[in-house]
Amino acid sequence: MGKAYQLTLHIRQWRAWCSIAKPGISINFAAHGFWFGAVIATSVYAENVGRKFMRKCIIYTLIALILGCSDTTREDEKLKNFNEFLGKDKAEALDAAVESFQNFLKINYPDKRTLGERTELFLKTISEEPYFDQTWNFNSKKDAEIIAEFEKTSLRKDIYLYGFENYDHYFNLNEVYNPKLFENKNSDSIDLGSLDLSPFLEEEEIIELNIEDSIREKRDREFKSRMQNSLFFNNSGLFLYALAKFGAKDTVVTNYLDVKIVAGDILTPMLANGLIQMRDNKKLEEPFIQRIIVAEIYFPIVRAKLKE
Repeated sequence: MGKAYQLTLHIRQWRAWCSIAKPGISINFAAHGFWFGAVIATSVYAENVGRKFMRKCIIYTLIALILGCSDTTREDEKLKNFNEFLGKDKAEALDAAVESFQNFLKINYPDKRTLGERTELFLKTISEEPYFDQTWNFNSKKDAEIIAEFEKTSLRKDIYLYGFENYDHYFNLNEVYNPKLFENKNSDSIDLGSLDLSPFLEEEEIIELNIEDSIREKRDREFKSRMQNSLFFNNSGLFLYALAKFGAKDTVVTNYLDVKIVAGDILTPMLANGLIQMRDNKKLEEPFIQRIIVAEIYFPIVRAKLKE
């Protein structure tokens, strides 16, 4: 039996094993290239060292493959549960927005090979002031359809609310998530409530502004109008609750949730800057992180662009 024929046979056997061991899961050949190479090399080399040794090597290699496939399966399962919790229509609307974002990255960063590299460069732009790049190209027709679906399915309300809106279903994050931000408090930390700061505080003179009532009332009305017609992140909404319920095992998602719970809205440049601090930009490709970027950054940008 020729070695070329044996190599082909090994490839076919490996593919068949993956389809049996993990039915319905597509194997990422690039991600598992090392282990695939190990299987082939081990099998060919085994002709010189005996079948017993070959069997042991293949068993160990297949165990490593199973563990790799399991990680992918778990992540897919989490995303599936997240989408089911959102509901079919809302999940499809969010998936469409993620797809739109990834196509946007391909169009505007064609020199970057991976989604992680493109996302990182996008976030670097966002982290600077002004964060909106006027040279970006958008698919306005597709974006308008996505915004319309967000409204039609009420997904927009699950993520953002206008000041004048009420939300039908308030979700309590404490049911599924406890903030980790203050769990590891330094033993030397001081409770600020126990300090007497009065010696360091100067009493300020209160100066009454002589503003006519009509001017003051006009300003109050304008301010209230702006607040009523501005979008605010819905921290009690379905999106954040689902993210906490199914994505909180991830450290990046955990950090994001902690800040949202403690601080509320996050300034866009600060969020972008925080995300690009990760050592490996491949992490930015993960589904939950992509959805955070879409909800917090891409959706508002697209919405603002359509209003121009």
